[in-house]
Amino acid sequence: MNSILFLKQTDFSLSLFPEQLESAFAKKIVTDDIQQTEEYIDVEQFDCIAAEANSISDELKQFFLRTAQKTNSALLLLADSAEKNDVMELSEAGVIVFTSPIKADDVEKALIVFAANKRRILTVETQLSAERATIEEERLIARAKTVLGRYLNMTEQQAHRYIERQSMNLRQSKIQTAESILKTYES
Repeated sequence: MNSILFLKQTDFSLSLFPEQLESAFAKKIVTDDIQQTEEYIDVEQFDCIAAEANSISDELKQFFLRTAQKTNSALLLLADSAEKNDVMELSEAGVIVFTSPIKADDVEKALIVFAANKRRILTVETQLSAERATIEEERLIARAKTVLGRYLNMTEQQAHRYIERQSMNLRQSKIQTAESILKTYES
């Protein structure tokens, strides 16, 4: 993980975020205001958005619930004390909540698990995107076959062979051929 946006709402004498983890991030922005933190989130993507607070205020909870909806960053909340209901609600939204005493190893493990899950999710999203593109291409080709059947009285098999032959003859993909057919007959 490279970047962290850190919202510090604790007394300066109390630092819940382990120092060795702070140094693990190449880019670190520290704020002490929720509104300013949200402005950063609106313009920049962070690997981790963390906050430390003496307790979980309603404003801080709402901030994390909103942030969980609009970002895929790791969300960490380190609090000196917290109500169990708040912890459960935030956890369900994807926020990792730690309460005192906070061990650096636990936070580090949570970040490692998050990073691994994020990589896995990105891989699955990439595969899903490729599958969606393939399905969309097949739909386009199927529409072109239907158009050829409707306007040139071809069977589905004849339309399929026509698209393949045209693609080879014109040295273009079946998608390009299908798009050309649709432009010609559906315009």
